[in-house]
Amino acid sequence: TFVVEKGASFEMRDSFLSYGGWTDEDGNRGLTIMTSHAVLVNCTVENCYYCLDLCGADHTTMENCLFLSDNAGVRLSSSPYTVIRGCVFKPVSKAYGAYMDVGLEGYSSDHLIMENCYLNRVGAWYKPSAIYVRNAVNITIRGNRMEYLAAFTYEYSHSI
Repeated sequence: TFVVEKGASFEMRDSFLSYGGWTDEDGNRGLTIMTSHAVLVNCTVENCYYCLDLCGADHTTMENCLFLSDNAGVRLSSSPYTVIRGCVFKPVSKAYGAYMDVGLEGYSSDHLIMENCYLNRVGAWYKPSAIYVRNAVNITIRGNRMEYLAAFTYEYSHSI
């Protein structure tokens, strides 16, 4: 597991991270960012429980990243002003019928922008959301290409 603590500076460019997390438990999910103004550009993150876990991070930018996981792509928790642009979300498994459980999972993360991304085979039957956002306002999802998805869920969210 790779953790970026609050107050640290973090920029990841043209990089590859694999097997960074193994369970849905604080500190063990994958690349966990808890600081402000983190930047990820042209990165590949694969085989982590969550490819990217933002916890209390704000103003994070992800551009042209590849997220490969059979569990989840990006998880936001109290992480406002997140921008996800030009990223790809796919399951790591090449097996027939394989799906990533959820591409984007957000909780209390206002002012989210997700644009020009590609989601393929995202949203498993038991957690049926390619994009799941709860308790958030000002969410912009535009210009994305989506294939073989389960569903979208926006609970208690406004200005979508």
